[in-house]
Amino acid sequence: MGSSDSIVTARVPREIRELGDAVLKRIDSTVTELVNSAFEYVIKTGELPNSQDQFNPEEKIIRKFSSSDEKSIFLLSLKETSLPVSEEYVSLSAKDIKSLRLAERYEV
Repeated sequence: MGSSDSIVTARVPREIRELGDAVLKRIDSTVTELVNSAFEYVIKTGELPNSQDQFNPEEKIIRKFSSSDEKSIFLLSLKETSLPVSEEYVSLSAKDIKSLRLAERYEV
């Protein structure tokens, strides 16, 4: 006999949903996985994650490394996965760079 899933419907402020969707996409996850993880967390701990904190989308998130080794590994990984940027692109946004590159590729 298979398990029966239920559907959860929730109201989420548009800004939180858009920011959350972007993060989920970046970490290759889904809203279903998020909801299941939230339920599992509540079951295990008996409380909401960060229930004492209020979400502020303007607030910068600062992550700290637990050790100097962890920081070194992160910096090495960052260096190995970064590409040099031409001086003409340094002050431009990603959107502006994309527009320039497309214009170069599809000149009329």
